[in-house]
Amino acid sequence: MAGPDHLVMCRAACDRAEQDFPYGAVDQLLRRLPPGTTGLGELVHALTPTASPFAVGADLLDVLAAVADTAPLAVLVDDVPWADDHSLKALAFVLRRCYAERLLVVLTARTPGTVGSDVP
Repeated sequence: MAGPDHLVMCRAACDRAEQDFPYGAVDQLLRRLPPGTTGLGELVHALTPTASPFAVGADLLDVLAAVADTAPLAVLVDDVPWADDHSLKALAFVLRRCYAERLLVVLTARTPGTVGSDVP
């Protein structure tokens, strides 16, 4: 785990081909967090298609806060428009409730007409 002056980063790369994979983006984020983080293993196993995005979001907020208590945390979600609906709802839940956590969230979206973009 990083020291208090080191940034911890987790990243998810969303893909149109995985939009039907519930919690695919959240799963990617969780698997890039420090092993042993409080609640991490339980949340990874709770990511089922029937899990409530709000319950997952609440647990995700707790896990991210646990990491941010030990070091600043950056969360990067690339190509957000291609994220699965379950992950989007869980992440929105988290973002509406971040108040004092040492957390930087970066969301990216491709611009129509850019190189490598399938966006018309």
